[in-house]
Amino acid sequence: MASTSVYAFSFLQFIFLILLVTLSSVLPATSEKQFSIKEATVDDLQLAFKRNQLSSRKLVEFYLTRIQGLNPILRGGVGGSYALLGSVVPRDAGVVTRLRKAGAITLGKATLSEWSHYRAKNAPNGWSARGGQGKNPYTGKDPGGSSSGSAISVAANMVTVSLGTDTAGSILIPSDYNSVLKLPKKYGTI
Repeated sequence: MASTSVYAFSFLQFIFLILLVTLSSVLPATSEKQFSIKEATVDDLQLAFKRNQLSSRKLVEFYLTRIQGLNPILRGGVGGSYALLGSVVPRDAGVVTRLRKAGAITLGKATLSEWSHYRAKNAPNGWSARGGQGKNPYTGKDPGGSSSGSAISVAANMVTVSLGTDTAGSILIPSDYNSVLKLPKKYGTI
């Protein structure tokens, strides 16, 4: 009997993820002669830029390839509510403006539990009407919520860093579930 659970994870998708993890583990580690973007820290990336081992174009192409390959399975990026479909914001958020001014490259928007679980108390973590069910890249199951897409994207190496909004464990829980580091921030520090 087939499962109708929102956590249903096809066997082929699971094998694909295992294959990606296995193949990526045999890639060369970061060194002065050979630089690997995968699992690179912000400091690693900055050093690679200084040493001309990495360009912005190469970095963006790497992440876009990862996003195109993994996001259809994991659903870490661009979810949201149909209520906001077609809405256009007049300007970037203050934090995005500051990050761009500092040289950050914005790749997209991360999915989150729709309306941070305020729409329905029993909605699954990481689910949104437009994005579908987000999945933990390690287990294929519950990614935690509500800023699940931020944690999914970092854990799956679709980005180096990501932002989320914490209301009541909305960053802490997905960070824990997806094995990524959560750095608390104070208003205006980013």
